[in-house]
Amino acid sequence: MSLSYFITGALALASVFASGAAPAAELELTPAQKMAVILSDRGCGIVLDSEKDLWRDADASDFSSSGWKAWITQTGVATPWRATGDYNGDGLQDVAKAVIRKSDDSWMVGVEFGYDATHPCERRQMFSNSHKNDKKSFPIKGVSTLPKGASSIICHHTAERYATLCSVPANSALERRTTDALIVADDGPVSFGVYLWQPSDVVQKSGKPRMTFESEPMDRSMEVTRADPAASAAAQQGDVLSSAARKQLVAELDAAYDALETIRYRATSQSRQTFGSREPSTETMIFEFTPPQRSRMQMNFGTDAAFTQVNIENTSWLLFAGTWKESEAPWNSSSRFGAQVNDSVITAVKDDKAADRMLRTVELKKLIAEGGVITRTVVIDTNNGRLQKTIDATTSPGITLHTTTTYDYDVEFEPIEAPQG
Repeated sequence: MSLSYFITGALALASVFASGAAPAAELELTPAQKMAVILSDRGCGIVLDSEKDLWRDADASDFSSSGWKAWITQTGVATPWRATGDYNGDGLQDVAKAVIRKSDDSWMVGVEFGYDATHPCERRQMFSNSHKNDKKSFPIKGVSTLPKGASSIICHHTAERYATLCSVPANSALERRTTDALIVADDGPVSFGVYLWQPSDVVQKSGKPRMTFESEPMDRSMEVTRADPAASAAAQQGDVLSSAARKQLVAELDAAYDALETIRYRATSQSRQTFGSREPSTETMIFEFTPPQRSRMQMNFGTDAAFTQVNIENTSWLLFAGTWKESEAPWNSSSRFGAQVNDSVITAVKDDKAADRMLRTVELKKLIAEGGVITRTVVIDTNNGRLQKTIDATTSPGITLHTTTTYDYDVEFEPIEAPQG
């Protein structure tokens, strides 16, 4: 799998159900059922006025950050707090939405499935921050729909200035889907996931598998056609190299990235991100690769959230909360993004000798809208053409990103094998 774009909303999903045929006075509801009734849009299930008074539907006031404004602008969807679609394939319209608890500003996102005389009421809680007390400490998530049959969609923003294009991977569960899929993300997006209603590994008493929302991978990339054309034009100016020298250097950098497909190595990344007024977040990633197509990635998000992902050819295993989940995941080259020079300005090239190695440091710069700047520093060993280090930084109104990645080709690590159990 690609060394980039691995951060996904790999969160556990919990389920709550509510069905209603009898008056509320005749039933004693569990806490989970009480939470479920607040997702009702059309009176499905047992509606308790006492519970309704405690919660409200989310609205534009809960999605007013610069990140959500950019999401609305780029996706063209006006209501990140509410989406509709046929997520379970029964031909009825389902509603996904966010709700807010009035007492402490905590929130929940869930899906109310469509119902009629032949379909009972059913709701599914997907995410909540009930263990937190405010939207700032655990930013609220929004929802949107990937329509059945669609192979791509503008699904979010990149750095609040560009559109993010989500594409369905070939030969994936999303490509084979017969329903709409649900997109759930925060405004960063720090957390992002695409969910498909499908059978789980849990078998019910009836012998049928329990249905649930399962996260599925999508390819994400910046849709540059929506970038500020003036900023893009400005980025063409200022190279320290001639056209011929630039072409030769770009080829050298691309070769260093291409070599990652043939070399055993470990890459260690440290990232720090700030979005708007949020507290900075940190991430650590260790990525290990053995040719031809075996990789292992360990992610830690600076809190208790962590996961491990193993990829062998077209199969992926994700370890989260102590459980391995296997899925199809078409192999993506770890170097398919190359050095990403593109239309960046090459601002400096410097050669230095370190011990018995000759290191070449290349500094790149790209201007983006409203005074934003993206910089990248690439260090390669010119003796063997191997990548040694990269430093990426983005500064823009409302966002700062900084990631340092080092590459080690001599380190020993455990063989990458399919997980057992």
